[in-house]
Amino acid sequence: MPRLDLDTYRAGRRAAPGWDVYYLEQEWKIVAEAQLAAGDAFLRDYPDEHFVVFCLDWYKKHGRPSKKPQALSILESLKQAIS
Repeated sequence: MPRLDLDTYRAGRRAAPGWDVYYLEQEWKIVAEAQLAAGDAFLRDYPDEHFVVFCLDWYKKHGRPSKKPQALSILESLKQAIS
């Protein structure tokens, strides 16, 4: 995956307020790898813009994060998935 520009992280924070932009980057990389393999030209040519669009979509889907730290939310989700 290409390295994102520092301004892209700032734009990602504005696109998804309250979310940890580095957490969103990890989520984006999971999706982006599959899209790159499928030949997504927008991602290949404009990875920074693609990431910001991902952040906007994430925020539309998930809204603001809960007050609970994200790490705890992730652990709880993993525990439920295992159970």
